[in-house]
Amino acid sequence: MNLSRLSEESDGKMHSGCTAVTAFLRLEDEHGGQSFLPPDFEPPAPSASGAASDEATAMESRRRRARRAIIPPANVRRVLYCANAGDARGVLCRAGRGVRLTYDHKGSDKQEAKRIMDAGGFVMSGRVNGVLAVTRSLGDSSMKEFVVGSPYTTETELSEEDEFLILACDGLWDVVSDQAAVELVRGIADPRKAAEELLDHAYRNYSSDNVTVLVVRFRDPPENIRAN
Repeated sequence: MNLSRLSEESDGKMHSGCTAVTAFLRLEDEHGGQSFLPPDFEPPAPSASGAASDEATAMESRRRRARRAIIPPANVRRVLYCANAGDARGVLCRAGRGVRLTYDHKGSDKQEAKRIMDAGGFVMSGRVNGVLAVTRSLGDSSMKEFVVGSPYTTETELSEEDEFLILACDGLWDVVSDQAAVELVRGIADPRKAAEELLDHAYRNYSSDNVTVLVVRFRDPPENIRAN
């Protein structure tokens, strides 16, 4: 909505857009609700900017969060919701296997190409109206009749086999497969270092697009493959 507003206010000078991928982890009971939370429960507010630099303030903030903390029952489900628009991708490592949680919205995809042609557009050389390689995005208001922002969504219940999640744009996936990316960083316990390794891998393999990578760890790497 903000991107569309900026485009309207620019008098036709701005038509920027971007792809997006996001994930949300939610604790749920067997009915998909959160019945284990008290009626008056309020999630802790995020720390104020700069508070982390004050040790006393940070400690008091941690104490307040601990007092409000709720311990969920043992049978709680960990449900990972994932969504994307465009070719930014989310890949889950499940027992060493790469599981894609998103869908690449590209002009080369037959379903997306049909949707665009049904709306009166065309796909040429894998690009919407010969211009955009992605068929869904945020922004791109000048082509919104064809390049929609509706996301693809998934819901995945996590288990002890699920180790980490990779969220990255196509600059990474252009040069590495889902499985190869998982294997490349599976033994790295620090998620920041894992993300940096994937970033460096993309550069080493001459990725020609922008590269943004986020790795989220759910558990430590198995002992037999942990990196030194």
